Amino acid sequence: MKFLSVLCISIFFAVSLHAQVMGLFQICPDQKYSYWYSTTRPYYTIDYTVIDGLGVVEPQGSQCYIRFPSTENVGKKPRVVAKIRWTDNTLFTDTSQAITVFAIGDPWESVSMTRSFPCSFRGTTTVTFGSVVNANSFDVSNDAGWPVTRVSANQFIIDINNGAEGIVALIAKHDSCNKTRISQVPISRPKPKLGAITGADVCDGSTSTFSVPAYPDATSYTWTATNANIRINGLAAPVTIAGASGNSVQVSSVGGNYSDIIRVVASSGCGNSDTVRQSIAVGIPPITGIGGFEVNGMHFAAGQIYPFSVDLASGSQGILECKWTIGGGVIINSNASKSAIDVRMNKPRFQPLPGAVNMMVEYRNQCGWSGYFRRTGDLDINGLPFTVSPNPATSQLNIQLSDGEATSKVAKAVVNGVVILYDLNYREIKSMKLPIGTQQIRMGVQDVREGTYILQVISGKEKSAKVVVISHSM
Repeated sequence: MKFLSVLCISIFFAVSLHAQVMGLFQICPDQKYSYWYSTTRPYYTIDYTVIDGLGVVEPQGSQCYIRFPSTENVGKKPRVVAKIRWTDNTLFTDTSQAITVFAIGDPWESVSMTRSFPCSFRGTTTVTFGSVVNANSFDVSNDAGWPVTRVSANQFIIDINNGAEGIVALIAKHDSCNKTRISQVPISRPKPKLGAITGADVCDGSTSTFSVPAYPDATSYTWTATNANIRINGLAAPVTIAGASGNSVQVSSVGGNYSDIIRVVASSGCGNSDTVRQSIAVGIPPITGIGGFEVNGMHFAAGQIYPFSVDLASGSQGILECKWTIGGGVIINSNASKSAIDVRMNKPRFQPLPGAVNMMVEYRNQCGWSGYFRRTGDLDINGLPFTVSPNPATSQLNIQLSDGEATSKVAKAVVNGVVILYDLNYREIKSMKLPIGTQQIRMGVQDVREGTYILQVISGKEKSAKVVVISHSM
């Protein structure tokens, strides 16, 4: 152990009954205590130091004082060492007995108490202190206003009589030294979570039951709806229902096909819950579009495969089945409800006349069938012949407008040409102009996300398209 002290040098002759280090050996921290060496033998100097613990020697005149700081390391008991130089110039060292410094120390783990309660809890909890080193009295307080009753010297009862959270202060004292140690323990009161809303879509002229799991000790539920045509238990929203039964309501409409979002919040002694929400469909929301066929007049390449899907009003749900009527192609793949399909386009019978694509779709939810939604487009046959490579591509597409003997003839035919890369919803990703006389052009795709795309070549009224795949991981 390194010495952590300042030397105190006493230069005088002392006469006493004992030859030893004198002073108190049970002391309070952070106070000065005098120590001296009592001997009948004449000496020149005495140097005092502290070992086996912390202590600072403070000289004051001819008397030595030592201050022992408060420390949690209560296992260490310091001793005072006196180094004496006798008048014959010989040296002698003497050590005091171990000194007990009454620092309040571990373990706080001996305190027994519950630290988390449901927010609805009302009742008492017990705090019991075990051994806290050198503590000879205990106390408990809190900042939540909970009454505290002392049962015994080391046991207390806290009455948790409200829904607040709080900090409990555990206080241990050494009374004779006037030393206090405080540990702050948070008492948590977590709120339960309100569960999800469940219920079926609402049909015109009928009601559907919507509910959430019961909220603990709920005093009321408040239901709201975005659309003014929604009725909750026959009333315009918002509707507050007192009592625990408000977790279930009847939702209806006063007419019209639309989607909506309903919300609910519960109140209890814990305060308000978080708001939960659920999108619902009312009646038979209309079809707003066909994914992959956004506008009339779109062009599709003969023999190619395209994906299509049903688009409904925002928030709509519950498609049970779809019916498609397709002219110019045939369905080759679909999901269970046929709300998403793959279509292979036909090759027109009377070439080189262009073909037509006609597509109609309707769907059914639990309220019945919707009306038909229709799109029309063209089927390209006599577009400019071209090849594209590589396919799949990683960084660029090489587009060759023709090959063999037809190359120069086709190249001269390019008028107001353009190459366009679409995604499968026919949104333009990028495009390049085709100057007159172009035979080959390269389109960089290193900045295009991986996936399947449609590459279309247009010159005047002539169009051709191919499906290409971009994969950067090849």
